[in-house]
Amino acid sequence: MKIKPIRANSVISLKLCHLRSKNKVTMKKLTLSLLIIFPLLAPAQEPMWTSSTFRDLNYPASTWFTGFSRNYLQAGTDVNTALRTLERDAQNQLTESIVISITSESRLENFSSQQQANGQFSEFISTDYQQVVRTASSITAVGMNVRSFHNTATGAVYAFAVVNRFELIGFQRSNLTINLRQAENHLQTARNLEENRETSNARQQIELAKPLLNSIREVQHLLIAIDTNASSENLQLQKTENLYSKIVQMQARLAQAVLVYVESNEILFDTYTNLIANRVKADLATRGNSFVDDMEQAHFVLTINANARFSSQNYNIAFSFADVEVRLFDNHRNRIVFADEFSERAGANTKINAGRRAMENSANRISQKLNNWLE
Repeated sequence: MKIKPIRANSVISLKLCHLRSKNKVTMKKLTLSLLIIFPLLAPAQEPMWTSSTFRDLNYPASTWFTGFSRNYLQAGTDVNTALRTLERDAQNQLTESIVISITSESRLENFSSQQQANGQFSEFISTDYQQVVRTASSITAVGMNVRSFHNTATGAVYAFAVVNRFELIGFQRSNLTINLRQAENHLQTARNLEENRETSNARQQIELAKPLLNSIREVQHLLIAIDTNASSENLQLQKTENLYSKIVQMQARLAQAVLVYVESNEILFDTYTNLIANRVKADLATRGNSFVDDMEQAHFVLTINANARFSSQNYNIAFSFADVEVRLFDNHRNRIVFADEFSERAGANTKINAGRRAMENSANRISQKLNNWLE
């Protein structure tokens, strides 16, 4: 059998096919390498949260408190240091958004004192929100999510802080309940110690309860500002008032001070309350006075009559008066040593809240007027 000789052009064709096949493999490897390398060399895409439009759509103020900060990396500045600094600024911006919420809800709190022309009564509106503003930073740290990003192409650095309004409300409500329970435990322990004549230890328990009461007040005022569903019930206002009164009364009793019997008739529109009496007791107790349940045992008898009435409506702000009569009777002298009548005006989002605030302001005035008599 004869073998046919391979022609030259056939050999060339085989070599060309081999080269083409080899080149295809090489090109595939090169293409794959470039696909891997190019994303590493290209700048990372900016997160969507760097866009104000995205933030407005996805983090509405009705649900979120946010803080955003942006800057450009300066030459020689460490990237991580710059990002941490910007994160702190974003957190401060978030805190400021809560402060704005508080001040907008209580904008009328900054009204200055006014004196009516006929001089029959003075009108002023005070605020308890300053302390809330001072503590907003620590309160909002709970549940806060902070993100940051550095754009290597432009040198821009971003930071975004966000906290869910309802998660914050839920945490603070839980915190409120825990603080109330702890304060109640301290009070009960103090009672037990008092019964065993361990006065010094009882005082220590009362001192442990007092900071909890301050925290409770701060949380309640914060919730009033940020929670549209805040009510007397879920804020546990009545429970707080009663606990506050019992603690300060025990503190005064342990101090063995002037004994005062307090009787009050307070009507917040259609509701009977002891708001003024409790506030006055609490304030007088810090000045060394004690309170008894038996009028015959008291050095003084303090009588408070108060009635809230609607005044006017100005846009979304309702104004109410608290008409107050106060009398201090000296049991030893058997005569009235102090008497006064006045009307206090305050504003809030509803007439009931305005009346409550007017009564709170009235309590402060009464305490100041009684300073010279109950010493």
